[in-house]
Amino acid sequence: MRAIDPAGAEKTIESRLSALQANMDGLFAQVPFASHSMAPDGTFLSISEVELNWLGCTREELIGKKRFTDFLTEASRRAFAQATRTGAQGIDNLELELMDRSGALRAVSANVSRLSPTPAGLRLVLFDMSMQKRIRERDRIAAIAFESSAGICITDPRGRILQVNQGFRELTGYAADEVKGRDLSFLAVAGKDPLAERAAAVLSKGGHWRGEIVGRYKDGTAASLWMEMTAIADHGEAPIHLVVMFFDITSNMASRAELVRLALYDTLTDLPNRRFLQEQLHHVLSIDARTGAHGALLFIDLDNFKSINDTCGHDVGDQLLVETARRLAHAVRESDTVARLGGDEFVVLLEALPAGEAVAAAEARVVAEKVLMALALPYQLINQEFRCTASIGIKMFTGAESMPDLLQHADLAMYQAKKGGRNSLRFFDPSMQTALLFHVAMERDIDFAVKCNELQIFFQPQVVRTGAIVGAEVLLRWHHAERGFVPPADFIPLAEETDLILTIGYWVLEAACLQLKAWQDDPCAAHLTLSVNASARQFLQTDFVERVTQIVQRHQIDPAMLKLEITESVLLNLGDARAKMASLRALGVGFSIDDFGTGYSSLSRLTELPLDQLKIDQAFVHKIAADAPDLNIIQAIVGLAHSLGLEVIAEGVETEEQKTFLEEHGCAIFQGFLFSPAVTIDAFNGLLRGGARALPGQRKSPSMLGLDHGPLHEEVVGVRGFEPPASTSRT
Repeated sequence: MRAIDPAGAEKTIESRLSALQANMDGLFAQVPFASHSMAPDGTFLSISEVELNWLGCTREELIGKKRFTDFLTEASRRAFAQATRTGAQGIDNLELELMDRSGALRAVSANVSRLSPTPAGLRLVLFDMSMQKRIRERDRIAAIAFESSAGICITDPRGRILQVNQGFRELTGYAADEVKGRDLSFLAVAGKDPLAERAAAVLSKGGHWRGEIVGRYKDGTAASLWMEMTAIADHGEAPIHLVVMFFDITSNMASRAELVRLALYDTLTDLPNRRFLQEQLHHVLSIDARTGAHGALLFIDLDNFKSINDTCGHDVGDQLLVETARRLAHAVRESDTVARLGGDEFVVLLEALPAGEAVAAAEARVVAEKVLMALALPYQLINQEFRCTASIGIKMFTGAESMPDLLQHADLAMYQAKKGGRNSLRFFDPSMQTALLFHVAMERDIDFAVKCNELQIFFQPQVVRTGAIVGAEVLLRWHHAERGFVPPADFIPLAEETDLILTIGYWVLEAACLQLKAWQDDPCAAHLTLSVNASARQFLQTDFVERVTQIVQRHQIDPAMLKLEITESVLLNLGDARAKMASLRALGVGFSIDDFGTGYSSLSRLTELPLDQLKIDQAFVHKIAADAPDLNIIQAIVGLAHSLGLEVIAEGVETEEQKTFLEEHGCAIFQGFLFSPAVTIDAFNGLLRGGARALPGQRKSPSMLGLDHGPLHEEVVGVRGFEPPASTSRT
């Protein structure tokens, strides 16, 4: 027997194993699936052409250089390590994600076997599972979708229900066995939608349908449903199933209706808004243009809404607007449209008025007068009674007019009604357009006048019965470069419509305090008080007290010589007025109620305010010896003032008869043409030098700076611009 060489035997075995391995690698390289062998350290020993194509690499890049795990995702790397760590001889169907050099993923199923006893490498056979994974994922998604919140049912080729999902059962309230075998007609409200016919049509044509239907649930509840039907065909392309999916869109419909309401209706009053009105007006104009019918626009503006809103708060203002809307809706015809444009502006669109322009206009007037009567009734708000009348502009039309012109012309007519005394109506007249252009030009010129110092302040003396001058009222004048003297009544109301009145008001106050400082340093004029009108808009500013205080302190004047004249309209918000007046009274500034008797003040309001003076309005003074009722009013005002410890001044005194009557009834201070019109500072100083003297015991009554329209017939004497500080010459 021949002896066996152990070393040689081992080499022979290894040689045979290597040859066998090489043969196997050759075989695996030719199979139509991926495979590779790997060394114990994980590097590639061999790899098939299929797997090379998957990875996008060459053999030279992989053999002995790269590990298989380099091409696995992190999760697959952990799964592979866990599976091969057990030492099992074989692993079947290990699911992994293979990543090529570009980062693209491929789902694979790996069968793993060992090349030889441990330690040894591994051989992997990989199958592409991408298609199977997509199918599996699609089936999973379909299963989830089928059990989604949407209602889904599947029918047979005849449209009979085979299966429903949980969403169907929850939405409709029907159990599965209650609907199996039925067609879809039971889902629709009777007569509202032919669902069964729609299903048959989709099945016969193998098509698709989607749309909105009115459905009814098991409990009888009607709902808006969005439904989609899709026919599913077999391989022969004959429809074999119908998949029906539907969603309850009732809430969406409600939201859509709410969006429409928000877009077309006013949120406060629920009246149609400007957009709705424009659409309706466009529709009416197109009809009238064809038929020749008449219509009318009523532009309505509340007369003193702003005062109530500013003094009593926006909550009260909103309540008033809601009540106004209710009254308007009841005052007009059912066929008419009432809209709120914004703020306190409303429009009524009258349609299909009687034939004939005169008759149609008469009908429009009847409706407008009914509106005026309805709005003039007292408003009961926050346990108080308010009155808020309206001014109405009317524009007739026949369909030939443009929509913007109609609104503008009705608006112009409304302003004419307001200028005419309020609580009235006016029809549009072409001359109003001319007035509008003048109005616009005046606004522009006022702005220019403020910026370019065209405004001037004049001084009207205030005298006692002896004729001695004890003070003056500051009055504003404007000498226009082209128009000449512009009466205050022509520009002050325009300024009050804008913030210009604030700029003008504080400019006047600065100028008045500058003049007071000049008088204060002059023994001949140191006793003079100076009254300045404060507009309601100025007084209502939150920083009014602060601004006045700063101006007084900046000019270092004696505040007791300054008197602020306010109108009764600022007293509507008594708490605010009392607080502001108390603050300035503590500083030393005095207050006078201007135009007393023409507003809405009550005795109780006056007793709560730190007043110094009541001013009798010139409207009463001018009727002395002509109107007994007005004489009684004057006597009452004087008596009221004396009972409250207030001094009385009468403005607009033009005759000795008026002065005598006022003296006899206790009025001690006068102002008017009988003594002097408003004059420049130089002319005033001349009057002062001619006979001014302080009366014994004459107190220095505090006063307030403001604006005054002044008598319309007042003559301007010595026109000269006030340009602080040069014009504040001393006596």
